[in-house]
Amino acid sequence: MMNFLIFEGLGNEDPNQFWFMVKVVWTTQNIIDDPMKKAQLVTTLQDHALTWYIKYCIDNLMAPLADTRLR
Repeated sequence: MMNFLIFEGLGNEDPNQFWFMVKVVWTTQNIIDDPMKKAQLVTTLQDHALTWYIKYCIDNLMAPLADTRLR
C-alpha cells in the first residue's frame, strides 16, 4: 500500500511532482470518488499549502477536484 507524502508548499517542493504522486496513489488504490480524494488530499497538506487550500475552498466550495490543483 502506498502512502501519501506531506506537502507544505515550500519553495523546494515541486507541486507538479506532488500532484503526480497523489494521482499515482489514487490509481493504485483504485479510488475514483472525488469526495474521498479531496479528504485524502487535505490530510497531506501542511503549513502554506494547507492555508492556500482552505482559502481556495472557501472561495470555490463546489469546485471539482480536477480544478483543485496546487499552484
